[in-house]
Amino acid sequence: MTYTVSSDKMQYEAQIPGILELKVRAHINPGHKNPTVSTGIMDAFGDKLVHADCLVHKYKDAQLKYDWDLTGRQSNFAEFVVTPDRVAKGAIGWGCWTAHSEYNDKEPYLEQMIGQEKK
Repeated sequence: MTYTVSSDKMQYEAQIPGILELKVRAHINPGHKNPTVSTGIMDAFGDKLVHADCLVHKYKDAQLKYDWDLTGRQSNFAEFVVTPDRVAKGAIGWGCWTAHSEYNDKEPYLEQMIGQEKK
């Protein structure tokens, strides 16, 4: 698998040869210089995302006999790094995990436990 980010962090690519090809570029509205961003979202790793143009999004799994081509559709991306320090400071929103309480799942997810003792 290869994963690349442009130096200006405006374009991201991921490839699994023969299976996945994904390439997105930040969407910039006409007359603006910065990417279009949504904030206040309820995401597991942050509270904002960048809207993107999906330049390529192809998946083909010969073994499963399943494929798709979502090239040209709406896309998003976000940059995040999960570290114990960020978790301790509350810099990461864990909102999506609260839904699992509906299924009686009271254990934190492993990502929430990075660098922390299980209580």
